[in-house]
Amino acid sequence: MLHNPWFAGSLVAIIALCIQETATIYIGLCARHRRLRNINLLVAWGILAAAIGSFVIAANIRDRETSSMLVLVGILLVFTSPVYGLLACRMVLPTKMDKQYIWLKGVSREFAGQFPAMLPQY
Repeated sequence: MLHNPWFAGSLVAIIALCIQETATIYIGLCARHRRLRNINLLVAWGILAAAIGSFVIAANIRDRETSSMLVLVGILLVFTSPVYGLLACRMVLPTKMDKQYIWLKGVSREFAGQFPAMLPQY
């Protein structure tokens, strides 16, 4: 039983969830970036709506080949929607975290420049 890859993978995932560090950060967005993020959210939801539409159309078409193709397209779109949403709507990306600090990637230099520089920890 211990050699089952599903068991080993599940065990690793459970351990990773238990020991991961989390933090809540609040990001202020200018009007331009808020609009861009909202557009990307709408695109992600639109992709999901297109997936549902392809399943509905596939269920109502008599041609098996076209129906099968629409189901495959729908499956592809179902997986594409959250990936696009996560990648396109992400504002910053944490690269490192300790008990006191979070290092973020994707923050503009102008914004980061308003904070005091950190001294390297050795």
